[in-house]
Amino acid sequence: MLTPDLDPVRRLGELLGPPAAAPPDELRRRVLDGAAPVRPAAYRPVRLRRAALAGAALAALVAVAAVVTPSGGGKRPGAVQFSPAGPAVDRAVDVLRLASKHAALAPVVRPRPDQFLFTESIVEVQNVPLDHRPAQTLPIRVVREWRSVDGTRSGLSQWRRRDAPDGAWTSTWNPGCRHGRPTFLDGPNADRTCTPSPISDDSLPTDSEAMHRYLYRPPADDDGAVAAQRSPDDLAFSRVGELLGEGRATPAVQRALFAAAARIPGVTVRSGVTDLVGRPGVALVRAGTDVTVEILLGAVNYEYLGMTFRLGDAVADHEHLIVQIHSRTALRRVAFVDHARDLP
Repeated sequence: MLTPDLDPVRRLGELLGPPAAAPPDELRRRVLDGAAPVRPAAYRPVRLRRAALAGAALAALVAVAAVVTPSGGGKRPGAVQFSPAGPAVDRAVDVLRLASKHAALAPVVRPRPDQFLFTESIVEVQNVPLDHRPAQTLPIRVVREWRSVDGTRSGLSQWRRRDAPDGAWTSTWNPGCRHGRPTFLDGPNADRTCTPSPISDDSLPTDSEAMHRYLYRPPADDDGAVAAQRSPDDLAFSRVGELLGEGRATPAVQRALFAAAARIPGVTVRSGVTDLVGRPGVALVRAGTDVTVEILLGAVNYEYLGMTFRLGDAVADHEHLIVQIHSRTALRRVAFVDHARDLP
């Protein structure tokens, strides 16, 4: 979930290249703050908080993709249907209960404190003008991240275009926290204190009742500026996808998470879908007020595959401009490794 601090997004957006047109401030705020499933890396004065690179890269891609166009009627040529498949069914609760049972059977991996959690995701963002202009799709990105297990070592974020496998990676080192200070000091953060943010968070609930309360906790600062405007059910479902997408939920946490998600109303299932890398699965779908979120699970073992979302009509009323943002991510690899840059 995005915070109002757009500096990390802006810096990564500059690396991706300048947008075709600068969106109005109000539109940019609504697009970036409204995309709940993702959030950029950000410093906190007290707690040095880790954020998923896939979220940061996706946020930057959204910022670049938000090329505003005049509003108007008609179809949207070239719009991607991210979940082409059979008819929707109303038994999301059955899928989630099966997913909970499968999660309980998964082996428990206990990393060493000095290791890193490695994740690799594929990210695509599409700008869909609400007039007769064709949709604009940014190049698909491969996004990698190495996060310190105990939070005391510097992590690494990388991305590059998927269609350029020999291209250079764009890299960003993310400070850990040791003895109350960031592991490296940078500009305005030089005087900051911090608390380590380990990826092995023992505070995450492992029973469904506690997890349900966790998903429905009141909006916090790091939920984004518009979180308070969303319904509790919308926010809870987005949090399910966010936690799964981070790659750090243990089998016990996942079991509780799926069981708690089965109690979120308004969720349907679309079968026969494929994710961004072609893996077959089922999509859990919830259409909220501003954002439609789909959580994709594997067709056999119901493991997490990725997420899609459609940010509805992002409007800058004073400019009479409307644009939609579609995105999809696929979590391709998750593993523990000994060093940043190591691959499983």
